[in-house]
Amino acid sequence: MLVVVLAAAPASAGEMYSKFKIDALHKWSIGKWTIWAMPNHVCLAMDQEINFEKPQFWGFIIKNGLDVEMFFGSIENPQPQTVQITFNSGKPVSFPARVEPMDGANAYVIPYDLEYVWLMQDDVDVDVFTGGNRVFSGWTKVMGKVAEGLEKCDNWNQAHSPA
Repeated sequence: MLVVVLAAAPASAGEMYSKFKIDALHKWSIGKWTIWAMPNHVCLAMDQEINFEKPQFWGFIIKNGLDVEMFFGSIENPQPQTVQITFNSGKPVSFPARVEPMDGANAYVIPYDLEYVWLMQDDVDVDVFTGGNRVFSGWTKVMGKVAEGLEKCDNWNQAHSPA
């Protein structure tokens, strides 16, 4: 469950990234992205648009190097449902989405395939729709570097996990 990963750290542990409390063992920065190696062989990559009226964030969480989820927030009045995502204004792809609270914001969380992360173009526009209405829009120029950073995080977690 995503909320456990992001919000379960005690108040004195970890660091603040915008409004999120992250219990990180190690971190890397790639452009506007930050990637954290976290306990229990979890890697978190997050990009956040700084907009104080309506913060938007998106990213990936990878557990044990294989289980991938993509998340999008801050979503107003979200409901678990199928969402349609377009990448670079391409054909919409449908994904089942659940809603997760993330430190006071709501996010859509979808199952994703690690291979898809690697296949994304470096310059990628992501738009998320529900019922034909756009509920999220994100953009990055460094998706290939983010994928490499997630692999680096996974390798770091493997090298530093207890025997």
